[in-house]
Amino acid sequence: MHIEFVTDTYTPDVNGAAKTLASIVSHLKKADHRVTLVGPYAQSAVPVFSFRMPNYTAVNIGFIRAATFKKRWKECRPDIIYIAVETLMGMAAMRAANQLKIPVIAGYHTNFSQYAENWSLKYLEQPVIRHMRKFHNKAAATVVPSQSVMASLEQQGFDHLHLMGRGVDSELFNPSKRSSELRAMWGASSDTPVALFTSRVSPEKNLSLLSRAFKVLQEYNSDTRCVVVGDGPLYDRFERENQNVICSRFKHGEELAEIYASADMMLFPSMTETFGNTVTEALASGLVVVGYDYAAAEMHIKHEVNGLLADYGNEELFLQRCREALDVICDNAIRVEATMSVVNLTWEGITQQLIDIAEKIIDEHRK
Repeated sequence: MHIEFVTDTYTPDVNGAAKTLASIVSHLKKADHRVTLVGPYAQSAVPVFSFRMPNYTAVNIGFIRAATFKKRWKECRPDIIYIAVETLMGMAAMRAANQLKIPVIAGYHTNFSQYAENWSLKYLEQPVIRHMRKFHNKAAATVVPSQSVMASLEQQGFDHLHLMGRGVDSELFNPSKRSSELRAMWGASSDTPVALFTSRVSPEKNLSLLSRAFKVLQEYNSDTRCVVVGDGPLYDRFERENQNVICSRFKHGEELAEIYASADMMLFPSMTETFGNTVTEALASGLVVVGYDYAAAEMHIKHEVNGLLADYGNEELFLQRCREALDVICDNAIRVEATMSVVNLTWEGITQQLIDIAEKIIDEHRK
């Protein structure tokens, strides 16, 4: 199978979509499938002009004409195309693929309609939903990462939805990476609670609740160390306004795995995720995760078994769960259960889900 990916984001970008696509591409190649990519990054098969979003340089928007895609695909026709973006580049790719009758899988990676509200652009929410629905319904399939997203999109009139979850590298993220030296740098001894948040530091991550949660933890136990690892448009402001928090920019690979394993709990107050890769990475690392009951947390956390859940949007309950987490982080059983709950959640298995969907669509298209 020859599958071409069209996406604005790819490694070395640091976000869930880039991590997901890079992992899937790697395992597709291992399975001897032909993979090509188009987008504004070094791995692209063709050069793509792009610009970074003002005040949010992590977001890169690519521009390429539908005619360019058509010319490329007439000369080298893929069996199927995976479009991971609903931006201008994604629209051009969808138009060209539809005209050439090449089947398309559209990846639903970002809740842009919810982002609009968190960026004080609520008036754009309904137009964004209409655009997304129109775009995705032109694809043979839309793959979504969680049941909660699938249910929401079904209610909004999206068609041809397929569940394709997310994997986690349990060899990289696991409790064995715990470092007493790193904990000492945080001012934590072996029995000092350490609460972690690792993600973009941006409005859609519900940072006001994160700040409240950190303060609640330190009021409940003044020894608690609070750590943020990430980057984004609000990083400097968050660091300035939260002197009680140890902040550092994005980390990667072994360094990030060591950070996860050296904490005791992970707080995830975001309400805009399609999945939330950091949830499964934290579980794999043996942390007590506190999150809202949706997306990755809903799929992989059983309350009081391998983590703690709060009803979606209930901030007071979320804060209560944070206090409860301080009481259970010494319970080795819940932390072992956290690690074991995602041990079989491999990227190889997730990639096979995509292969199965793609091959079925290709077979139907050839009939």
